[in-house]
Amino acid sequence: MLRERLETLERANSAAHELEQKSIAAQKALAGYLFWIPALPSAKTFIELTPSLAWTFSPVNWRLAGGLAADELARRPFWPVLALLTAGALLAARGRLRRRLVALSPEVVGWDRFRIWHALAAVAVTFALAVPGPMLLLTGAALLAGAPSDQGFVLSLSGALRMVAALSLGLSALAWLIDPDGLAIRYFGRSAISLDAAGRTLRRFMLPFVLVFSVAALNMVEHAPQANRESLGRLALGVVMLGSVVYLARQLRRRGPLVQSLVASAPHSWGVRLHLVWYGLLVATPLAGLFFAAAGYAIAAGFFWTRIVESLFLALGAAVLYGVVGLWVKVQRQHLAQASDAAQAMVVGGATVDDRRRPAPDVAALGDQARSLLQLLITLALVIGLWAVWQDAMPVLQWVGDYALWRGTETVGGKEVLHVLTIGDLFMAILVGVLTGVAVRKVGSLVDIVGMSQLGFQADATYAIKAVTRYSLAAAGVLVASSILGIGWGDVQWLVAALGVGLGFGLQEIVANFVSGLIVLAERPIRIGDVITVDKTTGKVARIRARATVVVDFDNKEVIIPNKTFITAPVVNWTLSSQVSRLVLKVGVPLGSNIAAIQQRIVEEVGLLPDVLSNPPPAVFFTAFADKNLEFEIHAYVGSLNDRFRVQHEINLAAERVLREQGADAPPS
Repeated sequence: MLRERLETLERANSAAHELEQKSIAAQKALAGYLFWIPALPSAKTFIELTPSLAWTFSPVNWRLAGGLAADELARRPFWPVLALLTAGALLAARGRLRRRLVALSPEVVGWDRFRIWHALAAVAVTFALAVPGPMLLLTGAALLAGAPSDQGFVLSLSGALRMVAALSLGLSALAWLIDPDGLAIRYFGRSAISLDAAGRTLRRFMLPFVLVFSVAALNMVEHAPQANRESLGRLALGVVMLGSVVYLARQLRRRGPLVQSLVASAPHSWGVRLHLVWYGLLVATPLAGLFFAAAGYAIAAGFFWTRIVESLFLALGAAVLYGVVGLWVKVQRQHLAQASDAAQAMVVGGATVDDRRRPAPDVAALGDQARSLLQLLITLALVIGLWAVWQDAMPVLQWVGDYALWRGTETVGGKEVLHVLTIGDLFMAILVGVLTGVAVRKVGSLVDIVGMSQLGFQADATYAIKAVTRYSLAAAGVLVASSILGIGWGDVQWLVAALGVGLGFGLQEIVANFVSGLIVLAERPIRIGDVITVDKTTGKVARIRARATVVVDFDNKEVIIPNKTFITAPVVNWTLSSQVSRLVLKVGVPLGSNIAAIQQRIVEEVGLLPDVLSNPPPAVFFTAFADKNLEFEIHAYVGSLNDRFRVQHEINLAAERVLREQGADAPPS
């Protein structure tokens, strides 16, 4: 009996949970449906402007809001008073903060003493300069948030203050970033003339723009009357978007100072090449919102406009972090270059031969891996932030995302199966492709830092892991994107079969080289930096790609060798396990010479050379009789391939000196 009741209770709980899930889904669907119902402007829209203006600027409403804020401040004064005092102190210290921003710059501190904490402190000072006004607005919003539910104006004002505070913080931070004493000019080295002009224009634009936006926000938030949303709210929102269009169009035009500065600094960059694309997108976005609002979708236009602005401010924050990372790498390179110069100066004169021949660090490459990893982390944080901004828009976007771009049917197991490609599927496939591309480009830095720094892998092993990881990520991205688009194995097997026929005839060498490249990366018979000999080519391995390997010979020529060669042809790797190699030099000694004395003296002289190894020791062998002389071979071992030609020259000189001492005038052959 008890078991039956428990089973009944479990079924009831399961049914209740299922009903709750269906209720949530229905609520989201209804919200999305209502969100896209247009409210077309009519004569009533203009008639309701007068009561909307009266509601917005009513002294009674504002006195009521002020009284409720004063009561809340008297009831719980600690946090509001602390915020007000902090904002006041920051406003009073604005001049000192600005001087501090200048004092922290590399020009004042000096590049030799500049550290990354100077840049981070400058970011904090910039935030302190931008935050007082938004802090006051947020304090007012917090004081009004606890108003009774029947006080629609007060609650609307609270919500509007929060929105205005966020907009003011972003615009103020941007203005201080491009200030003549700000980060963009003094720290990141941007053009002072163009940014100074843009900063002055932005400051003139901010006040009227924020005021109009305040009116729009007050009349468009949840607690505002519906009539206000369709009349004054729609009108003010249209003015805001029109102002955005005009400002962006003037500031980012091709002949504007900002774009001309970009052209002067990087004329061949993608930003210059694709100017028309991103310029059109930025201008078209608020323009589309303006048309949406005029067509009756004012709530949708305001909803998406605020999230687009928040996304742009997130991108601005990411750009600042990118700039700080680039500045850090620049500072680190300069410090390492100075340390390298000092170390080279210390070994001049009294240093050993090994010290003088020790290669200097590649300063240009130092820090690039760390920068790539930090940029990847910043990008991931930006993606997470964008998701947080847009996650509440998913239910209303679902109606757009579910729009079918293509429909098709096929028969599977005797049943008709419908396949639909929607806008959402296409967007997700593109997003997966973009993220896969970023991951393929940036994963190398992560493998370098984790593999070499943390796990102690050698450079060649890390390179192989990077190559295989890139191929795996690319294949996984293609599979995921294909799955989202509804492309399965049954859809492409005919293509694979056709490609198989083509591969069997025309592309077999490419496939063979690709597979050989994977074998080379797995078995590692050659590695990056190895000195190899293939056929008549001798040089250092520079890159191992999917199809071919690049070898730089001693004439600094890059030789492209197909990977198949390393599997099917003999390959000499001079540095696979050791760089020790043997030199064999032939010497001709005239007939009648004192062979024993010459042999002993050559061994002694060669053994005194600093780069000839004592183990195995050098040796001289009498190898053959010739017509006019006796042929000897000198065997000597050197520890580095870079020393072979120089040591060969020194051994020849030593042998020639011995022959002259012993009265044998014939030079070495």
